[in-house]
Amino acid sequence: MQFYTITTTTNSKIIGSDYPQMECIDVKQIDGLDKISEHKGEKIDSVNKIYNLRMPVRSKITDVISCSLGAGGDFVISEKLYLILKHCECSSLQFFPITFEYKNELYTNFYWVHFVYKLEKFIDFERSDYDNLFIKDINVNKPINYNEFSRLIENHKKYNHFRLTKTVLKKDFPIHEDFFVLSFANQKKYISERLYRKILLEKITGLDIDVAHDIVISPLE
Repeated sequence: MQFYTITTTTNSKIIGSDYPQMECIDVKQIDGLDKISEHKGEKIDSVNKIYNLRMPVRSKITDVISCSLGAGGDFVISEKLYLILKHCECSSLQFFPITFEYKNELYTNFYWVHFVYKLEKFIDFERSDYDNLFIKDINVNKPINYNEFSRLIENHKKYNHFRLTKTVLKKDFPIHEDFFVLSFANQKKYISERLYRKILLEKITGLDIDVAHDIVISPLE
């Protein structure tokens, strides 16, 4: 089973001269992004309209638009990519319609992507590798299961740099998932071989894609 990682591209020939491409119009204005920001990794029932956004004129519109707003790590996608993902297995993603300004025009056929960390229970924490500097810094033992990991994160929230350097997934991981983020400790965005081929076929813009070398599924025992 091969997975890939995706990131928003910084190639100025594709996205223009501004990165991130999306910015807030008025930092004092409250819209749906405020609620998203408060629920990083958590499922959200609903949000208010998201409209307080714009793209600088030096940016270019792509199918995946980078931003540094919301919960962090989120991005905006075109309707073209949205329709592709709606026919894929993306159970840990939520989509919220947005409106943004670009060159004095309003765009409404784009969506905010919010990631829900619902697959953490499928991580084999005992076999995974951690950022040793974090473990040494707080003087704790390596968590060996999901409950220990949850307590560790809850007790040390200020250590938001805690990361898995190698993620081992349990053998019952739902391999049908096409697009997902695993955990607070591994916030990389992974896609399946199926989605990877679809993205290439449909010439989706705004992404850099690499083979994922840091994630493996435990062999059957």
